[in-house]
Amino acid sequence: MKNNNFKIIISSLLVLLIAVGGFLGYRYYNESKKVKGSKDIVVVVKDSKTNYDKTHKHSTDTETLGKALDEMNIIGTKDSQFGRYLEKVDGITVNADNKEWWKIIINGEDSQSGIDEAPIKNGDKIEIILTVGW
Repeated sequence: MKNNNFKIIISSLLVLLIAVGGFLGYRYYNESKKVKGSKDIVVVVKDSKTNYDKTHKHSTDTETLGKALDEMNIIGTKDSQFGRYLEKVDGITVNADNKEWWKIIINGEDSQSGIDEAPIKNGDKIEIILTVGW
């Protein structure tokens, strides 16, 4: 019986260490991709339902997409347990009841993090596309 409890405790500690290590590794990876200094980015907002397609150019010293979008004053967000998510871009509000959401593509690749963790660098092209369906 004592041997079983010992195995459970060791297994639990091992799982906890792996989880903490993964979290710290993810944070380190995101931090290492941030670029300091001045950068020029292009943000393209698209809504195929209304044929909306607008390009914004922005110069910034910030390191993350969320802060750059805040500076541009083109977004409305809502806080959640996972961080901020986009509700409105260029005055266009998504309707969650219709399974609408804003997809973010950075340099042709889907963003793998939220706007406040997504690093930006000089010359980035960010597409924000109104998308329907989960």
